[in-house]
Amino acid sequence: MKKLMLWMAKFHSNLQKKHEFGMYLHSKGWYVLKPSQDIIDEAEKDVITGLDVSILSNYLLTPILNIQDLRTANNIEFSGGIHGFKALEEKN
Repeated sequence: MKKLMLWMAKFHSNLQKKHEFGMYLHSKGWYVLKPSQDIIDEAEKDVITGLDVSILSNYLLTPILNIQDLRTANNIEFSGGIHGFKALEEKN
């Protein structure tokens, strides 16, 4: 069984590693999501599936959160890096 590992992030601004994702849950705070090594190994067999956005979509957003289309789903938001982490916290 393939899985993502989840742990609480103490310093969400330190997310700089490939295949590490920050997720902010309203009133719960910041979490770091890191795919297990078997997911990384399988995903990196192809250039497209090895992208962080593909890993996130293929192993979390679609199968677990049932988000089929990132552009139209109303239960997820994207905020570009230029806005910073504080902007995400203040949106909710």
